[in-house]
Amino acid sequence: MSVFKSVTFDVEHGSSHVLRLPNQAEDVFLFDAGRNQFFSPSEYLKNRWNVERVKCLILSHHDNDHIEDLDDLKKIKPHILSTPTVSHDYLLNHYGGSLPQRLQEFLNFAQEYNVPVPSLDDPSYDWGGVQFAMFSHDEGVHFNLNNLSQAVFVKYQGWTILFPGDLERPGWLEHLNNDAFVENLQSVDIFVASHHGRESGYCEEVFEVCRPKLVIVSDKSTSETSVTEKYTRVSQGMNFTNGKRHVLTTRADGAIYMEIDNMGRHKISTRYDYLTK
Repeated sequence: MSVFKSVTFDVEHGSSHVLRLPNQAEDVFLFDAGRNQFFSPSEYLKNRWNVERVKCLILSHHDNDHIEDLDDLKKIKPHILSTPTVSHDYLLNHYGGSLPQRLQEFLNFAQEYNVPVPSLDDPSYDWGGVQFAMFSHDEGVHFNLNNLSQAVFVKYQGWTILFPGDLERPGWLEHLNNDAFVENLQSVDIFVASHHGRESGYCEEVFEVCRPKLVIVSDKSTSETSVTEKYTRVSQGMNFTNGKRHVLTTRADGAIYMEIDNMGRHKISTRYDYLTK
């Protein structure tokens, strides 16, 4: 039976989401390449999932906490690299004239991907029924780096997951002027909270368009800018063995797993013991 799998790993204040597609090759996608001091998602995929090469890395934006796992990522080097289109001058200006070492290493790595490939929504790909829709802004003086994040909708068998990177309110509002973005937003079931669930990533107008069943927050710990309670109010909630939940967080729940079969039936679970399995 074809099963779509999604995992949000606990990489503290970082970002790491994995998809295993239900196609014949069981292709593995990475959304961002974050890690923490003790855990490398790329190493886990290589040693536990026996992944020799990732099919695609989708980088939300050029920020260190989204690329800290670069060294181990190189060991399962993606066939496809998808990054926002941002100029070197823009990055230099953003970082005050000198790029962080890890970011420069990533940019050097990205230069190896110099042959154009079709966008992920191209019908020439066989993703086993999974569909992608991707949106991003052009660089400009009115957008900071977070607002250049790629927002990616992933659809399979009636379910839609949204990975918005670190979008902040101005970026959200601009996307809401795009009819195609709004159409995709209306169908969202699983909403990954932007910017680690912080106030800066929350946009109330988004939830005038969609009311997700569940919100996922990936972050190290609750901060004074966390708005988990706001996400609780705008989500429908889903039933789990311990009761109804509106928000799942890596800091409280560990890794978050979702499976969807080819009939649209789903299973969502969380656990801390994945490091030993």
